[in-house]
Amino acid sequence: MLIEPGLITTNFEAAVAAGMPTGDGPYADFNARVQSATAAAYDGPMARFGGPPEAVAAVIEKALTKARPKARYTVTVSAPAAMAARKVLGDRGWDLAMRAQFPRPR
Repeated sequence: MLIEPGLITTNFEAAVAAGMPTGDGPYADFNARVQSATAAAYDGPMARFGGPPEAVAAVIEKALTKARPKARYTVTVSAPAAMAARKVLGDRGWDLAMRAQFPRPR
């Protein structure tokens, strides 16, 4: 079985920020942009398409207790949307979309 949760609203953005060095090093600008993009995903308008960790647990329990479980389960509204976008865009299109969303080091 495959559980595809999409965006799960946790404190992940805080963990990203805490784990990235700040200051004037060679990756300072990159790190700041990653922190900003991550915070925007979890705190911005996209957050309404996410769900709590408990939603993932409920789907896992449902999958484990079914006599004939499905091969694939989605959890949040964002999961099927991301899966459809991935399918429509193909590898190159998906990679381009991810590069547009998240910064690359320079």
